[in-house]
Amino acid sequence: MTVSRREIVELWQRAQEALRATGTLLAAGFPDFAAARAYYAAFYAASALLLAEGKTFRSHRGVVALLHRDYVSQDACL
Repeated sequence: MTVSRREIVELWQRAQEALRATGTLLAAGFPDFAAARAYYAAFYAASALLLAEGKTFRSHRGVVALLHRDYVSQDACL
């Protein structure tokens, strides 16, 4: 699978938009909805990071698994 720079940039922009929406929702008194948008901001940012490093995935679960394997697991911290 060939990933274009454009795909990475688009994911990063989605992350930024979701983060802006988080602030708006929080300011409007919707913390639960803000938390959901914050989660997606992190998800889109993680997706962009993984693609930028040449790591591919097929699903939401795949992003979470790669992120955990490469950045969260005990072995990754050594």
